[in-house]
Parts: sequence; structure tokens; C-alpha cells
Amino acid sequence: MSDQADILFPQRSPIELEILSVLEERVGHAKAISMRDLAVAVGLGEDTRTLQDLIKHLVEEHREPIGSSPTQPNGYFMIKTADDQKTAFKHIDSRIISLAKRKARIVGNTPAEVLRELTGQLDLELQGAVTL
Repeated sequence: MSDQADILFPQRSPIELEILSVLEERVGHAKAISMRDLAVAVGLGEDTRTLQDLIKHLVEEHREPIGSSPTQPNGYFMIKTADDQKTAFKHIDSRIISLAKRKARIVGNTPAEVLRELTGQLDLELQGAVTL
């Protein structure tokens, strides 16, 4: 594969392919698999931190539609429907708000001020990514 094709369609590692293979059977929130069970299924034992990093990479770099939810059934799943997406986004949004509240308490700002700062930082990062 050419260098340009590698940038557009980066190769997945063997462990990433294994994760995707397991998740192919877990389409939709109703079929979610717990983080621990997924880690064991792909040979990571109980190393859930590495699993989280791999899932993050699959979503952010490979655009895999992997969602997660803390509600029953909790765990990871492949997003297929608008309801699956809503469930996954609710979890993400809840975490963002919780972290903004935590940072606001530490620095003495409001959560809204923290999020405005982060929006500015994100805009700068995205502008830098575009100019590369």
C-alpha cells in the first residue's frame, strides 16, 4: 500500500483486528460486552487500561463506530442505529460534563468557562492539523 493510502486508511494491528472481530458479534447496546470480558476475550487478561487505549485509537484514528455505556447491559458495542448512537453520546457527554465540573472546582471557574477554554484549545489544535 502507498504511503498516502496508509495515511488515509491506516492498518489495524492484530489486537485491534481481534477487538473488532469480537465486537462484530456485539452490534447494538443490547449486546454490549463488559470491558473486563472483552479484555479477556482478546487476550489482554484483565488489562482494561490497554483495552481502553486501543478502543480510543480505533474510534479516533480508524473511525470505528464503537460505543460504550455504563447502563445495563454495560460495556462496549458497535453502533448501528440512531438509538445506539444516542446511548453512546449520552455516556460521552456525561463524562465531559463531569470532568468540566471537576476542573472548574479545582481552578475556581464555572464548568461553562472550562468548556469555553477547551473549545478554544480544540480549535487551535484542529487548525494546526489542517495546516500540516
